[in-house]
Formats: sequence, C-alpha cells, structure tokens
Amino acid sequence: MKVHQKKSKRAVKLGEVTKSKGLLKRMPKMDLSHIIKERYPTFTDAIRDLDDCLSLINLFAHLPSHRMFKIPAARIQKCQKVQREFNYYCLNSGSLKKVFISIKGIYFQCEIEGQMVIWVQPHEFSQNLPYDVDYRVMFTFLEFYDTLMKFVMFKLYSTQNMVYPPSVLKETVDEQNFSYNSIVTESSNLNQEDKAEDNKYQISDEFHSDPTVKKLLSKNQNSAQNGIFTGMVFFLSSEVPRTAFEFMILAYGGKTLSDCDNFESETYKDASITHVVTDRPAQSLNLDSRREYIQPQWVADSINNIMCLPLADYKPGKPLPPHLSPFVVANKDEYIPDRLKELHAIKGEELDEESSGEEEEEGDDNESLVEEDYLEEEVAYDAEAELK
Repeated sequence: MKVHQKKSKRAVKLGEVTKSKGLLKRMPKMDLSHIIKERYPTFTDAIRDLDDCLSLINLFAHLPSHRMFKIPAARIQKCQKVQREFNYYCLNSGSLKKVFISIKGIYFQCEIEGQMVIWVQPHEFSQNLPYDVDYRVMFTFLEFYDTLMKFVMFKLYSTQNMVYPPSVLKETVDEQNFSYNSIVTESSNLNQEDKAEDNKYQISDEFHSDPTVKKLLSKNQNSAQNGIFTGMVFFLSSEVPRTAFEFMILAYGGKTLSDCDNFESETYKDASITHVVTDRPAQSLNLDSRREYIQPQWVADSINNIMCLPLADYKPGKPLPPHLSPFVVANKDEYIPDRLKELHAIKGEELDEESSGEEEEEGDDNESLVEEDYLEEEVAYDAEAELK
C-alpha cells in the first residue's frame, strides 16, 4: 500500500493526473481474515472478546461525522448497521439478560453460547469530540473489530437459521426513523455438513448438567420464555432514547410505537397502546385514563427483576427509587440497600445474605461462565459521580 501511494504521488508531480487517479482506485485493500482465524481458534474465544468490540462499535455509531478528525459518515453508518444487526440477533434469540442505565451510557448484558457479553451504548445526544484523542488508533481497532463481527454475526445468524446480512425495508440513517420492525430476514436451509460443522460450537450436555453451572445460570432465565411485556404496547415519547428502549421492550415480548409529534399525533391515539413511557412532568401530559404512564427506569428495573414491578413508584414527575446495578451481587459483609430488600419482598423472596456470598465466591471460580464482577468498580464510580 505504501509503494502504491508513492507511485500515485510521483504521478501527480509529473502531471499525470489520470494515472494517479487510476492508481488510487487500484489501491490494494488489507484483509484481516487470517488474523481473526489465528487469534480465535474456536467460536467461544471470539464470543469472549466481544465486550470491547461492541462498546467501540456502539461508540462510533453515536458519533457525528467530522472532517478534521477524518471520521466519514460512511463509517458511522456502517457501525450503526452492525449495531442494529447484533441487537436484532439478541431479539430473536432472547439472549438479553440485564440492563443498567448509568451516566456513561446504557450497559447491556447478553448470554451467547453460554458466555456473558457486556457492552455499553452511549446516550443518544450530540457528542463533543475531544481534540486530545488519536482517532487513527481507534480506527485501527475499529477495522479489526469490523472484520471480527462479520465472522461472528454470520455464525450467530446461522445458529438461528437466518440469512446474514438481513435486509431493511426502509433504509434510513436517521435514528429517529429507524425501527427494528423494519428488519427482515430470510430462513437459511443448512445442509447436513453445515449442521455437523455448527455442532462443533454447541455446548455439551455435560456442561449444562454440572450442578455448579445449573446454580449459576438458574437466575438468568431465557427472556423469550418469560416475555414479561407480552401483550403490552408502549408509546415512546420523543425524549426517551428510542433505539435503546425499543430494543429492551421487544426483547421481552412487548411492542413499541412512537412519533415525533408526540401526544398530538395520530399514533398516540392508537387504541392498542397500554403504556406510555415519558420523562416529562405529569402536568404537561395529555393523560388518558385507559393507559399507564411510567418513567423509562421502570422498563430497565422490570427486566433486571424479570417481572413487571408496581407502577406506583414510577409515575411521571415522581422521585424514582434507586436504580440498582444488576451486576453487583449482595454480600453478607457489605451494605445491602433498602431498595434491594423491597424488591425481594415484592418478588416474595427471602434475602439470603450467606448464600449470596457463596454464589459470588463460586462465580470467581467460573469466570468463563459469568463475567460480571469486573464491572463492580466501574459501576461504583458511576454511582459516586452521579451523587456529585
């Protein structure tokens, strides 16, 4: 590539503009496929390394294009596409487990092939790009992660008998107009050889029959089976991050509607709407007695507790209860928040402090199964910064 660039510059100096353009068009492209195969000998190894990969892709998906920093709009659109395709897989596989809203962004946790994958999605507002960051280094990582996601997404879609990449009915770059309902996938008919190859990456029955594994995974039930939002239709107000909350609600069986005109639109008058998610004061709302009005935190808290929590604590304009991190395990030697005790009382469970401590110790011996503890320090920092 360096030699090609030298030839192009030399052609420009000699006044051979046509030759220079031709050389630039024929510029060789770097292929990282062999590096991916060498670094990740098995599919499980690739899944374990998705945390940083998804965080960086979600970061660039929410960045603005910038000429000075050489951040092209095409690269941002590509990251948005990968982000939506991965989220769509999580919707179909029912792998979304936990959600935590912090000042840094929204943390998501999914269980894929027995591995816990955690990434952070930035909040959906205009970003100010710092000048002391070397974006070229970030683009180097992004190029590697982009190649990795091609391998991973093709494999994940194949396990769900779907063709990758999926098609979008209405191609749109605007985040406000995109909806996961516009994504369409075709069924793929795998032959016997492909199915035999896929079985190499399946978790064995002995793995799931292990008592320790059963105890660790019993809390993370399949969201598709629970479907806590089944039969509910949510209207998302314009101030609510649409893509993030649509992802949460659809993953647990609900449906979403939204409109930029908000409460004066025809969409809001739809008789099927059961819940309105809004972050506005109650005085500014056009209340309808046939619907429930809730603040966005109720969606995340309900997912983390795998049940629809009482709505009274989440009414518009009312001070919200503490948003507890689902990644922090209660320990008998540590402080147990009152809100955690209330949640256990609502679910009819007893807070067994000693067993919680034992589970945490067992989790340390099974880092390949539950990779949660590394977020405790980061979440604690978020809580301290939010208090300030």
